[in-house]
Amino acid sequence: MKMWFLVNSPASATIQVENIDDFKWLNSSYCSVLRQLESARIKEYYFKANHPSSLSDGSDNLKYRNPKYLSMLNHLRFYLPEVYPKLEKILFLDDDIVAQKD
Repeated sequence: MKMWFLVNSPASATIQVENIDDFKWLNSSYCSVLRQLESARIKEYYFKANHPSSLSDGSDNLKYRNPKYLSMLNHLRFYLPEVYPKLEKILFLDDDIVAQKD
């Protein structure tokens, strides 16, 4: 993406491409979605070949916490105004965006 913006420079806009891995503050102690993704019970439920049909203590809610539907990018966009408080506008491009023309 950085190379595309170098070749196709926007007229008066400033472009800054960020990588989610560069946000060191975004960890499981700060972010509930990461805490949920790191949960051993959820990993066991979704990723073990012979997972039990039910787990004790709240197993019925685990099926709604499937990690394939939890996107860190979708969660991160709510923090962008805090990360960049001086910006008037932020254009958030998700990881599956394809732009063909203006």
